[in-house]
Amino acid sequence: MDPVSPANLKFNEFVVITFDYSITAEEGARMWIIPYTDGDSSPAYLYSSSKVFTGSGIRQVGISIEEGDGPVVVDQIKITMVDPDQTETYIERFQDVNFTFSE
Repeated sequence: MDPVSPANLKFNEFVVITFDYSITAEEGARMWIIPYTDGDSSPAYLYSSSKVFTGSGIRQVGISIEEGDGPVVVDQIKITMVDPDQTETYIERFQDVNFTFSE
């Protein structure tokens, strides 16, 4: 993650997350990371959408908070990998982080 957690950022500033992936499903998979606050998706969040990926590689995604009424603390990120039609979840994990977004 860049910047590393914990970090203070301005609204619309991105945390860039780089990760390796290996997809064994022949049809491929979609994958994304969503910021969470207090157990639910963060308000006014921004994230990188996903095309269908196959094989192995490295992916870089961004997450941010567009705006808020005061600071917004992202305390987890949700990592999701699903089939191309988004009907079957292959992976769903949460990772604790500490990113505070404000004006």
